[in-house]
Amino acid sequence: MYVKKNNANAKFPYATQETAAATPMDAADRCIDGQEVLLEDDTYALSRSVSVGRAVIFRSLSGDLDKVILDTTKNNYRPLYVDHPSARVESLTCRGARNSQIEGSDILVKAGVVSNCVFRDSAQASGGYGTSHVTGNGANVYFTHCIISNNNSKFTYNASANGIWLKNGAKAVNCLICKNVDNVDTSSTAEKSACVRIESEATIENCTIVGNEAQLTGGVYADGGHVVNCVIAGNTALKKGPGYHDVYPGFDDAFDHCAVEEVELGGSNVNYHDSMANMFVDAAHGDFLPAGGSCLVDKGLTPEEPEATDLAGSDRVMGTAIDIGCYERPAAGFAAHVSADVAEGLLPLTVTFTATA
Repeated sequence: MYVKKNNANAKFPYATQETAAATPMDAADRCIDGQEVLLEDDTYALSRSVSVGRAVIFRSLSGDLDKVILDTTKNNYRPLYVDHPSARVESLTCRGARNSQIEGSDILVKAGVVSNCVFRDSAQASGGYGTSHVTGNGANVYFTHCIISNNNSKFTYNASANGIWLKNGAKAVNCLICKNVDNVDTSSTAEKSACVRIESEATIENCTIVGNEAQLTGGVYADGGHVVNCVIAGNTALKKGPGYHDVYPGFDDAFDHCAVEEVELGGSNVNYHDSMANMFVDAAHGDFLPAGGSCLVDKGLTPEEPEATDLAGSDRVMGTAIDIGCYERPAAGFAAHVSADVAEGLLPLTVTFTATA
């Protein structure tokens, strides 16, 4: 099933590019289990939410996540709602959500897989309890290889997330969460706003969480969930004072094999501390590849079945253990001097090459 923006020749069942559905909503409404919904490269201004509630794959035709954009800049809609354990949303961008007082203003997933997607440039004017940009709520929710960035919020109540909120067993792996900002007045009641909230047996694993701002927790607020192999650095808690943290461990051992800057995580698990400048190749310019010899390289807890690739598509495990964060540093190259015992001569010629490390 195909989707082509404003296609004048749209004809169900949208089986060819010539008869493709004119909007993503039309295709999502009429697809059936087992189908792929393929969106041609374009920016789709949504007039309502796209609801993926069947066992389908909903993705860009080209596979380029930057070329298919679900845009709600001018409308008060959530771009995506996903609720089927066999649903997959892949390789697209959601941007510009402007709704308020909503759980998952960019995407709400109650079941399904979201892979290789970007959620960016959204702005919530206000919000109530549970307000967030990206929300995973359920044991059959899985985010992987996603970027959540440059979202702007003005939450006015407790318990909100300007990045991602995972709960009830949801999981996120190999994601970059950066430059999300909470602009609420510090005199408001938004004392529990955070960039990332992990609770009720949810897990965030091998993610890089950098450069975010929120009232209570600029990085990760973990209360009842698990944070594994994550690097959390350069985040800011805007309300300073007792009880306000860049990283909040709601219980001992909430964090495991993570890297932070200064906060003591407590518990008995292994965690690491260093400056953000030492962790990455060039954090100041957005290069979050682990720096050679840093506390991120080969320091993670390698899962039994790790993802095959990191966020950049490189092999996920290249050294003795998985790296911390969403990027894997390539194994050190082998340098050698090569010499030949014969420099010139007439054919046939036998030459022996010697390599010296």
